Amino acid sequence: MDQSTNTLPVASPQKPFPKWPFIAIFSFLLGIASVFAYQKLQPSRIIPEGPSLSPSAVLPLPSVDPTANWKTYTNTTYKLAFKYPQNFKFEETTLGFPNVEWTGSITNPKNIVSQNTKIWDILGISIAVRGKRGLLFEEWIKDECPTDLKDMSEFNIGNKAAKIFVCSIGSTDVEKIDWKIVAIDNGTYIYTLSNNGYNRNVELDKIFNLILSTFKFTD
Repeated sequence: MDQSTNTLPVASPQKPFPKWPFIAIFSFLLGIASVFAYQKLQPSRIIPEGPSLSPSAVLPLPSVDPTANWKTYTNTTYKLAFKYPQNFKFEETTLGFPNVEWTGSITNPKNIVSQNTKIWDILGISIAVRGKRGLLFEEWIKDECPTDLKDMSEFNIGNKAAKIFVCSIGSTDVEKIDWKIVAIDNGTYIYTLSNNGYNRNVELDKIFNLILSTFKFTD
């Protein structure tokens, strides 16, 4: 008598998912929790196009410094400093993730519409200090964003090598969001500044560029 063999379907390999957004998401959640008490129920301004990624357009300050009255954050442990707007909220935390030493989030309370706002719809900026895991700088970037990495270019912050690029994340093409990331290699750690409002909110991207223009190492 013939015997039939049931063959289970073989699952197709899953597309690698970028690692770093989980860090940014959790840092956003911390910032969000601190601003619900005084937020105003106003929708964020959504604008479809963002500025160029050119580092030359990012770093120089205009003749009249728009960051003159901003708050200054300084971290003596990781020897970094930057400025951020008076009306934005900054929260820092150590999340306990492997290879993540420190992270912080910069958010505008008016961008948080309600407690039901989806995390991807909350516009904000995150800054993190990450371990290199024995990888070269460009290998580290490709390991963190294995797919949908684009528009990468190089520049310097002080005497430190930096790269600016876009990483698209999301479970489907419809849900994908472009994050603009700046990664800086100081030899011991990788410092990252990330903006999930790139191509969605021109004003936030301008603020991201200004924060980047004030970022410095204090050693």
